Amino acid sequence: MLAQLEKDKKTAVSTKKKLTEEEQAQAHAEHIEELRALSTSWEPASAAYLRSVASGDIKPPKATIWQRDDGAFLIYPGRIHLFLGEPESCKTWVALEVIAQEIKAGFAAIYIDLEDAAVTAVERLLQLGLTVDEIAEGFLYVNPAEVFDAVAWQHLQDRIQISQREVSVAIIDSMTEVMSLQDLDPDRGTDVTQFYHQLPSRLTEDGLAVVVIDHVVKSGNGGKWAIGSERKISGLTGAAYGFKASKPFGRGMTGHVSVTVSKDRPGAVRPLSGKGEGLGTITLASDPQTGEVSVLFGEGVIDMAALAAQAKEDQTSMRQEMWNKVDDDPGIGWTGLRDAVEGDRNRKGLTRDWLLEHDYIREEVGAHNKKCHYIIKPLDLA
Repeated sequence: MLAQLEKDKKTAVSTKKKLTEEEQAQAHAEHIEELRALSTSWEPASAAYLRSVASGDIKPPKATIWQRDDGAFLIYPGRIHLFLGEPESCKTWVALEVIAQEIKAGFAAIYIDLEDAAVTAVERLLQLGLTVDEIAEGFLYVNPAEVFDAVAWQHLQDRIQISQREVSVAIIDSMTEVMSLQDLDPDRGTDVTQFYHQLPSRLTEDGLAVVVIDHVVKSGNGGKWAIGSERKISGLTGAAYGFKASKPFGRGMTGHVSVTVSKDRPGAVRPLSGKGEGLGTITLASDPQTGEVSVLFGEGVIDMAALAAQAKEDQTSMRQEMWNKVDDDPGIGWTGLRDAVEGDRNRKGLTRDWLLEHDYIREEVGAHNKKCHYIIKPLDLA
């Protein structure tokens, strides 16, 4: 009897152990199914996707942002880029010119600014030719003072989604300041990688081109590499551009900045530099009277004498055209006059002011406060 009880006990223990193993196996199988239901970037690309790439249905990256004077583009949508240069090498000015180009083209742009304040950025965009309405509609300005976290990302995404214009580019000024805000060390490769994943890579997921501004060590290497980890360069998905000033730029001054490409991962921009790394010279000219800034990006240094002569010719032509429109249509309003004359909107306003100031035309307030224009005397441009 005792022997039978011992046998039954062993059978019960064995059965319990077997059931436990089965339960464990079932739990493991369920866990595997749960993992399979989750998405991961580690899953190999499908054969259908690779077939589309190989057949040309999916095209290689093409630069469509930051246009040079010859029509070539230098920034790739959905990719991360670097602007590298010593202080006063006009990196921020050029970044704002990129923003101005996109806003003029009907897009919106984000400017994450840890170096200055909104008043400086807006003033420069006005000098670059944007109107108040264009800035209000197309410029998303961010001036953060705390870490970038889930709350910050949600607010940023919300603004991108409700923007009346498609957001095409984001500028981060600068890498050192943002990483410091995140308590990251720009000299550590792992911290640089973490920074890229925290902010720039997230922005590219929405298709934005991202430009990160960074500083270079003052040395004899031409300003090719960023301060700190080489990971800043190797971690790029777009291109890295170096800026070196050959003539300083400021209010009422003309400056020259040479631009080089030190890395181009997609490979579509490198051919634009010919056999070397040079992409040309950017000339920034600040009008001493109006403060208006013109930006020219050519193969060599821009001939400012020729540029000034062309500007004077264009100015004379606009004055003549506007005077003719008033002569042809006495009482024409400002909206109609502005729309009838070709050219930059801000320069049109300056042209009308000049004609009024020199008594070539006069302005009267008509019905519904309409500003009507009339000829006073013949135009003399000799």
